[in-house]
Amino acid sequence: IMGSLIVVLTAFFVWNKARSEAARKAVQQAETRIRHIVQKLADGLVIISQRGIVQEYSPSAEKIFGYTASEVVGQNINMLMPSPDKEQHDGYLEKYRRTGEQYVIGNAREVTAQRKNGELFPVELGVSEAVVAGEKIFIGLIRDITERKEAENALAEAEERSRMILESARDGIFGVDTEGSVTFINPAALKILGFSSDELMGKPIHDLIHHTRPDGSHYPVEECPMRAAFTDGESSMVDDEVLWTKSGDAFDVEYASVPLHKDDKLIGAVIVFRDISQRKADEQKIRDSEREFRTMVATIPGTVYRCRPDEQRTIEYISSEAENLTGYDPEDLADGAHTLKSFIHEKDLEYVLQMVEGCVSRREPYELEYRIYREDKSVRDVIERG
Repeated sequence: IMGSLIVVLTAFFVWNKARSEAARKAVQQAETRIRHIVQKLADGLVIISQRGIVQEYSPSAEKIFGYTASEVVGQNINMLMPSPDKEQHDGYLEKYRRTGEQYVIGNAREVTAQRKNGELFPVELGVSEAVVAGEKIFIGLIRDITERKEAENALAEAEERSRMILESARDGIFGVDTEGSVTFINPAALKILGFSSDELMGKPIHDLIHHTRPDGSHYPVEECPMRAAFTDGESSMVDDEVLWTKSGDAFDVEYASVPLHKDDKLIGAVIVFRDISQRKADEQKIRDSEREFRTMVATIPGTVYRCRPDEQRTIEYISSEAENLTGYDPEDLADGAHTLKSFIHEKDLEYVLQMVEGCVSRREPYELEYRIYREDKSVRDVIERG
């Protein structure tokens, strides 16, 4: 019996040793895999004790901070922090040990770290805790977010510049999505149109301000150049339409509609407009004045002309009597192909120019006698009053 027991015990011990050896190898293999993973992590890995002493410091952490592992392992983690966190960190750990109150554990936070060269930089820090061999440790994953923050800051600055431009622009500016609903609108546009931002944001803009043509007929949205910008990607410049205010008043408008693209995808349009009612009224006054002028000169005997104050005295307008005087068609004379200097006899030219320029500069009327060439090259004497 004793011999059999010895045999059994011997077999058990051999089996147990073999199992322990296998377990040891499994642990070693697991540690090797974990260490290999840690070596390949893009984020920095730092493990510290309850007292804040660094136990593990990955190669990525070396690249991020500029310290080697030999410079950091065994040192207080606060060497990687700027003031005042450097001086306060031990107190945070002590408070956690005493109260269990978590400050950063379990939450990813953006904090400021310090490189070996003293440079401060932003990092994203995630901290978790574990118990190994009865000892609590803290595991930190650190990601350098310098480039991300620079991009965010650049975007914020660009957005701020855009906001300032929109708010300071005198022209009305608004954006729409691919359904024609308002996505943004500047203060000038709200003032011109008489709406509040809440009354327009997210609403189809055509139905509110562009629904009717200047003649009072319905304006189908399908025919609107603004719509072509956010549906077909077609830009347009329009100056013969009207927009309508909240109070129901129409005003002459000039607008440009430009499609908006993102990643080669059409996402909407931006419309810039201005009230040109005064400009239209002024243009009409000019047309009326020109018509009155032409009516008046048609009753004056002789030839009436108007020329530019340039060196050649380019003719802008000349009455129908010019044909009797010069032999030329008045329309041919006013198309820019002929100038006053081309008619005046070369022996009279300097005298005429000096007299006219002198009287114009003094704002005085003048009367001159000189010779001109007709179309057939014959010479005719004329009197000019101007």
